[in-house]
Amino acid sequence: MSRVARRSYLTGSAALLGGILAAACDRSEARRRPPDVAGSSTPTPHLQPGRPIVPAPAKGTVTLPILVQLEWISAHRDILRDLAIRFTDQHPHLRIKWQQRPWRTVANGLERERGVRMAAAGQLGAVIADHTAIIAVLVAARALLGLNRLIARDRYPLADYWPAAVQALQWQGDHFGLQTAVVPTVLYYNPVLVTAAGVTVPTQPWTWTQFLAAAQQLTARPVFGFALSEHRAADILPWLWSYGGRMVNADFRASMIAQPEALDALQWLLDLTFVHRVSPQAADLQRAGTQSSLALLMQRRQLGMLYGTWHSKSLLAKWYGQAPYAVAEPPTGPQQAATSLGEGQSFSLQSFSIVKDSGNDDGAWTFLSWWTSRDTQQVFHASRSGEAYAGVPARRSLVDEQPTRYAAGTVAALASARAAPLHPTWRELVRALDAGLAPLWDGQQDVAAAMAAVAQRQNAILDRWWQQQRGSP
Repeated sequence: MSRVARRSYLTGSAALLGGILAAACDRSEARRRPPDVAGSSTPTPHLQPGRPIVPAPAKGTVTLPILVQLEWISAHRDILRDLAIRFTDQHPHLRIKWQQRPWRTVANGLERERGVRMAAAGQLGAVIADHTAIIAVLVAARALLGLNRLIARDRYPLADYWPAAVQALQWQGDHFGLQTAVVPTVLYYNPVLVTAAGVTVPTQPWTWTQFLAAAQQLTARPVFGFALSEHRAADILPWLWSYGGRMVNADFRASMIAQPEALDALQWLLDLTFVHRVSPQAADLQRAGTQSSLALLMQRRQLGMLYGTWHSKSLLAKWYGQAPYAVAEPPTGPQQAATSLGEGQSFSLQSFSIVKDSGNDDGAWTFLSWWTSRDTQQVFHASRSGEAYAGVPARRSLVDEQPTRYAAGTVAALASARAAPLHPTWRELVRALDAGLAPLWDGQQDVAAAMAAVAQRQNAILDRWWQQQRGSP
């Protein structure tokens, strides 16, 4: 598409819970205490920090440490214990131990390096679960096991997964993990305001032109038609992808953020605020008594549509009360819908990978294939914590079985969502973009100048990466 055509399109389209939660039990324990799964009336006792809740494993049983986030253990502790019992019932020679992984945040480079050092020392257990930013670093350090051989051997049904859930864990032709829950970026809207304005939100894919027209029709002060949940890369990049722009080229040799497609798409988003005035500026939020566009939608009801990461109704009700909202698929540009897999909360999005030097590849794969199976994930997502905090099942068939639990817009977004590449520089490249985006929505810099500076920083990051690769053994 030529630059003139693009502009024409844009103009027209406008300490481990205090210790370790050891959760595997033998058959006698399972018989004494029925699992507390969905529909069971048997309560699960609260876990006491530092105190084991299960007997020692039987002689000859192999224990598989499963490293996960502390928040995830806390959110799901009851169902994790019950499913661990089921696992040992089905595989008597194996026992699993849910264990806090030894770093807290993907944003801290020192903690990522700590994970690499621990992997080299054989201290990462058998299976590790984390966000893809950490998985990417461990993959680059050759700390994780490629799964192609095991997937092919057992005919593991990858076709049952949302495409982006598979894409998110691919690197150099191999698979380095499996996802259990995903959270897409979607378009929330207030049905009360939409109906009052006479706007019809389509149930089929809609264009940027239709979207802008709806936002303009919804805008009547103090109500704004649309807002991004954050002016950060996580919310910006899907719109660039939708229009045909990129942050970096396919082989990660050069930044593409200052190329015409990316600049035009970013300018279009800025124009929603500064030209069309359908999106609030920082001063508008301050006048409304908030700094959050999500709060503007959920609490103050002064926002018609919001673009952000999907969360379950129970989470939104907990955070923002019972404000009315519905979900639609984001608008579609020349390339795709403006949606991607979001990172969500620490207790919702999980990618499970096998540690390469665990010493028990078969046992770890037995757990991973069991944990991600339809039967296990059906129980997990049907549990109290699974329904509230687990996001959308990564397996499409589980969503198809419960058509009323997940909004049609959420399902449509997942079908067309794109995942960020599993590359160890991705998080650093995103931080460079975030730094360049901040002054744009403050009106301090134009798009071309801001993205030229971002491209320079990103190219330095990529050059450093390739220099490191040339020096690798």
